[in-house]
Formats: sequence, structure tokens, C-alpha cells
Amino acid sequence: MPATHASPHADLLRRPAELPISAHERLVAQSQARLAFAVVDAACDAFVDLRTLLAAWRRGLVAARRAR
Repeated sequence: MPATHASPHADLLRRPAELPISAHERLVAQSQARLAFAVVDAACDAFVDLRTLLAAWRRGLVAARRAR
């Protein structure tokens, strides 16, 4: 069984260095990978923030119902 890496994303950023492509294409591939990971991370952060906001809103509704 292969050992798992601590950061599989970093492994994906290193793989273009192993491909038989020009240095410019390698830099473009690495830049696109970084951008893609940044977009996914931002979307996940926004989802977590939205869930937190909705949970606080629901707690407020439950507290208001109990206060009646």
C-alpha cells in the first residue's frame, strides 16, 4: 500500500516538472493549477461561512420561538 502524502495538492503542483514540456508550458500549467486550487479553496470557505451564517440565523429563530 503506498504511503499517503501530507499534501496531495502539492504533489499535483510538482507533477508538471516531470512532464516533457517546455519551461514556459510548465510555468503556465503550475500557474493554472494554483489558480484552480485558490478558486476551490475560496468556494469552500464561502460555503463554510454561509453554513455558519445560516446556523446562527436558525438559532435566532429557535430562541425567538422559545421566548414566546
